[in-house]
Amino acid sequence: MLNSKSTKKIIPAILSLSLLGLIVSVLIIRIHYQISLNPGEKSFCYFSDMFDCEAILASPYAKLGPFFNAELAFGYYLILIWGLVESWGKKKPLPALSYVFTWTIFAAIYSVTLNLLSTVKLGVICPLGLITTIINLIVLVLLPLEMKVPLPQLPNTIKKKLFLAPKSLLFYGVGTLIIFGMGLLFARKLNPQARYSFGISPEAYLKSFYALPQKEIPLPERPIRGSPDASVTILVFSDFRSTACRRAESTLKPVLEQYRDRIRQIYLNYPLNSSCNPMVRQTKYPMACIDSKAALCAYQQGKFWEYHDWVFQNRSIDYESLADALEMERSSFENCVISEKTAKLLKEDIAAATQFKVDRIPTLYINGRQFRDWSNAERLRLVLESELSQTALH
Repeated sequence: MLNSKSTKKIIPAILSLSLLGLIVSVLIIRIHYQISLNPGEKSFCYFSDMFDCEAILASPYAKLGPFFNAELAFGYYLILIWGLVESWGKKKPLPALSYVFTWTIFAAIYSVTLNLLSTVKLGVICPLGLITTIINLIVLVLLPLEMKVPLPQLPNTIKKKLFLAPKSLLFYGVGTLIIFGMGLLFARKLNPQARYSFGISPEAYLKSFYALPQKEIPLPERPIRGSPDASVTILVFSDFRSTACRRAESTLKPVLEQYRDRIRQIYLNYPLNSSCNPMVRQTKYPMACIDSKAALCAYQQGKFWEYHDWVFQNRSIDYESLADALEMERSSFENCVISEKTAKLLKEDIAAATQFKVDRIPTLYINGRQFRDWSNAERLRLVLESELSQTALH
């Protein structure tokens, strides 16, 4: 063991931070599992629309290629712990410390970038993701102190002790593959509901899509966007307050615009509020029922899609401004929202969701088959083209 005071303090401190990061990574993976099973329930990491891990986990920013970020973080912290333990027992710890410092640079840059993207693009911050970012930045500061190398000399030291040392590079390279691989396998067992894609081909993806059961369930009469006589129907169950649904809308809109003369979209309300939706155990959005009823009032006045677009484009919903923007008389609009007729229409939407066994939002069906990859515009186009080509043959 090294007897320096710095080693006695710094390495245990970094190990403690690494263990904390490992625990936080597990919590994020479990949240993903929780919201996969019960989308209507608040996770312990939902505080508000601003501080919400769920919205990020439902977005493309939750993954890097085929891997979830929390899985990568889990593997990184295992590597960090291994490298620190390896360095602690050596008289010459620089190769091990150079190894973990290199990983920490990448981890810090990636986590900071991810937090900035989710804040700017989604308007959401994941508190647990913020914790791991802070951990990575602190480790990035502490490691050079333990290495006892002046900052200007760090790049040359890392190059010499790690990248130009064949034995060290081979040892840590093999160790990384083993530990990181085992970490990923363990992380995936924590979330059996997660869906993964290792570069699946378009043919294989379409085969998996058509393997899903096709449901033919009568729908309540609702406004259609696109061609009323189209052979391809996209059915959307959504909540106007949900950040994930807003993200899905940003994916859907340009694609639907591209195919507007050949497909049709039907929107059905699925408010995440137990006061009007018995399928939801808890209330996630207090105004969700009002939003859905207001949408159905706009539908009754022939302005549903105007309402739909206005609400999804405006994060803060002001119903006075909304009524003015859609040129609807306020008093009649307000009376409509609390009417029995509107409540009945909402029950019809929820009843349809029950028949389709909706268990998360947004939920999309394309010609009766569930389309799960709502964040992937390329796969959406792939399925639409396939459906259009098949209907053209009949």
